[in-house]
Amino acid sequence: MKMQVLSPTIPPTTREHGWRRLLPILLAFLSLPMLSACAMLSPLDYTEQADKRASAAGWRKQQLTTPHFELSGYVPNTKRPKRQVLTIYIEGDGRAWLSTYRISPDPTPRNPVALALALRHPSDQAAAYLARPCQYDNRARRPPCRPEYWSGKRFAPEVIAASLAAVDQLKRRVGAERVVLIGYSGGGDRSGAAGGETPGCSGVDYRGRQSGSPGIQRAPCGFTAPRLLESAG
Repeated sequence: MKMQVLSPTIPPTTREHGWRRLLPILLAFLSLPMLSACAMLSPLDYTEQADKRASAAGWRKQQLTTPHFELSGYVPNTKRPKRQVLTIYIEGDGRAWLSTYRISPDPTPRNPVALALALRHPSDQAAAYLARPCQYDNRARRPPCRPEYWSGKRFAPEVIAASLAAVDQLKRRVGAERVVLIGYSGGGDRSGAAGGETPGCSGVDYRGRQSGSPGIQRAPCGFTAPRLLESAG
């Protein structure tokens, strides 16, 4: 007598439901390499991205040496005719913190909002971009750069003095008589402090994501921007 072994047949609908349950897991697994690649981006990568972005808009990097720090900036490739007014965009805090309690070893911003604003400035007007100390600087892990300069001491006298010296260099470069400083987020505090000591400063603008307020605010030189402004990151 022959015995027949019958294999259970899985209904098509059951198989379909099984694949549907597995699909999100498979997609998550396949996306891991892409997520890892994003997480592996270094400050050098962010610097290269900013360089390419500026170059595509006809701007180039400008290193500004001061007694305390060497600051990075971007200026138009072609030297434009002398203008009475120079607009300088000052970057925000950048990637100052990795988490709530962890200070970043390098404050180079992932999303340089002030640079984006500078590159959109009218081409017939004088403009420049100024980064904060130790941003876009591969020496951020070496003196004089120290984490306190983008955390607790980011408005220290030597930091403000460096910004003042850089603003003066940019001003002399284009032969401007007056300067308008535009700072995004923490750059608003920096531009306010620097503007108060900048000869010929005609005003300070700051931009931020402040609830219930327009995206751009106007203040006199020497003001202190509201602490509600968020970091650009």
